[in-house]
Amino acid sequence: MIIELKKFYTIFFISIVLFFFNSHSLYSKNVAGIFDNLGIYFGFGYNQLFMETEYGNVDRKDFAITPSVRICYKHNLILHTKLIYFLGYNEFGGKRKKNVNLNGDEIWLISLELGTYINYNIKFIQFGFGSKLSKILNVKEKYYDLNIKNYRERYWTNYFESYSLNLGVILSFIYSHFNISLETWYGITNLLKNSQTTVRENHFRIMFGYEFK
Repeated sequence: MIIELKKFYTIFFISIVLFFFNSHSLYSKNVAGIFDNLGIYFGFGYNQLFMETEYGNVDRKDFAITPSVRICYKHNLILHTKLIYFLGYNEFGGKRKKNVNLNGDEIWLISLELGTYINYNIKFIQFGFGSKLSKILNVKEKYYDLNIKNYRERYWTNYFESYSLNLGVILSFIYSHFNISLETWYGITNLLKNSQTTVRENHFRIMFGYEFK
């Protein structure tokens, strides 16, 4: 798991400031109104990275968790339906364990994500579907070097696309101001610039949130 704390907290702080400023300017004329309809979430994700080449498939699906954090804004539609906007920080990718025939490695993509989804509420349960666009900031591989019998790191940012698009479904459980969400995001973008190789990803995560009402 990659956790670059300085970058993580810097991006999180900037995201909070931007959302609070936007909420204040559009929907509030007092300090208390800044928090209206906002939510703060953090959680962890499990990732799958699928690579299709002319020589065969190389998938990275071994268990590893990565962090996610985001800020949401809710807009009421009709009946029990809401439109959710969110801005966040996310790490995704995949891990492949070292075995007899293959070198083990991990590929992680550091990103900012912007998305929206429609939520339908039934008592304490919410169900939603939507999409998100990720701005990929960095791509890092941690691989096992047979020569030195140890793991090393290298960067592949220039070989990957700058943006990726996902479609997702969200199931949430609500208690008072607290929220637990189970999310599945399916990647539909070929992440690699080389058209002869296809790289796609799936991301499953659990998010814990607090919503201001």
